[in-house]
Amino acid sequence: MGLLDKAAEKKAEPKVAEVEKPKRERRQRKAKTEIEPVVVSSETKKPRRERKKRAPSEPKVIPKEFELAGRLNRFAVGLANFVVNWGLVVTAIVMSAFLNANPTWIIIGGVLLAITNIVILPIFMGRNLGQFISRTKYINSKSERPVFIHALLNNLNFPLFLLGLILMLMGSGSGDYALLGGGAFASSILLIDSWLCKRYLFQESKQGLWDIVFNAYLVKHVPSGEETGWLAKLEGLGDFAEQKFKMNK
Repeated sequence: MGLLDKAAEKKAEPKVAEVEKPKRERRQRKAKTEIEPVVVSSETKKPRRERKKRAPSEPKVIPKEFELAGRLNRFAVGLANFVVNWGLVVTAIVMSAFLNANPTWIIIGGVLLAITNIVILPIFMGRNLGQFISRTKYINSKSERPVFIHALLNNLNFPLFLLGLILMLMGSGSGDYALLGGGAFASSILLIDSWLCKRYLFQESKQGLWDIVFNAYLVKHVPSGEETGWLAKLEGLGDFAEQKFKMNK
């Protein structure tokens, strides 16, 4: 019986070995696939898109062919626009307060005159009465005139200042901090425009708050001599002012 058992064991051994051999081979192949790195050919890689470089923006400075308006020109344009825009309105308020007069028609006339000078003339002529009288105009760094909104905001500094004072008086009487804050903000626009910007921050270019926002410069205007109609008459105001006040110097 012992010989028979040994013979049976010898017959079983090759079967076990035959079963384990393919298992080992599979393990070795699996290990090779895990170790070997995957090589990606350069031909299959997608080329990267090159980003287009933005062209440098042009510096926002006054064009060389223009000259900044002088001190007398700036004084003339400010004074003329104040008288034209708000002269009748202020007169009507004084008449109502001290003379007990009815200033309704004067206020209506003043408002219509202000709308003409602030809105209509800048849209159709490119300049307001103050600029015609002082022989000045606004241009931007591209030698183009700014949008008419610039002229509108530039001429609203004074009424915003008055509105701010009224709101602050109402807020201080009622204790409403919203009115006080809104009034202080509205009043500060005139101070920021005429005092902080023009005298300190942008002293060389003499730009105010709205000039900075719209990239505008107040420069001297030289008429071409070919103006006709209403434009020629408005340019005649500049001739009169130059003769009387010598603003071209």
